[in-house]
Amino acid sequence: GATWLSPNRKEAFEFLGMDQFDDGGLSDEALAVKLRDKFGATVFLTLSANGMFVAGETEQAHAPQEHEIQIADTSGAGDTAQVAIVLAKLAGATDVEAAKRGNAAGAVVVSKVGAVGVTPEELLDMLTHKHA
Repeated sequence: GATWLSPNRKEAFEFLGMDQFDDGGLSDEALAVKLRDKFGATVFLTLSANGMFVAGETEQAHAPQEHEIQIADTSGAGDTAQVAIVLAKLAGATDVEAAKRGNAAGAVVVSKVGAVGVTPEELLDMLTHKHA
């Protein structure tokens, strides 16, 4: 099985066999917990500009998007966030710490045009400064 999942809200409803329009009244927490319970894996529910909701074995929390940036292009934001989560978890981060790194990496990417990479310097800058 999977160790963790990271769907957006639309994908989360699809994974659960639910219709997001008919069943869309679920809170982020309720949706993430349902996924966690169904798949037995930690869930990083991506919420676009609202960050992520994490539902793991030991912690459940909203990791808000703390980075105020000018959006140029959303291409690659989700994939980049996933890579940042994986790297953070491999480095020993908690689930919420990993989500915060994913949020920061995604923020870097959406501030650029096209599917682009993130340098360690850009990620560190995003993590240590609020960008307006």
